[in-house]
Amino acid sequence: MAATDPIKLSAVDPIFLPETLVGPIFEKSVVGSAVMSLARRVPLSMTANTAVPVPLDVPTADWVAEGGRKPLS
Repeated sequence: MAATDPIKLSAVDPIFLPETLVGPIFEKSVVGSAVMSLARRVPLSMTANTAVPVPLDVPTADWVAEGGRKPLS
């Protein structure tokens, strides 16, 4: 098998993952999932213009008093 150049994420917009990275992720999820391996496959409309958004915010957790309001951020 021929060696390929590594994928560099520095050239990728940090908000989206391109199809070249998303495709193998979906393929491995079918192999690792009992439900997805038994289910009927429906092709997705993944094109070169399609990108999957990646949330960059790190969620935080904190205690709120009983009946208290949750903060918005």
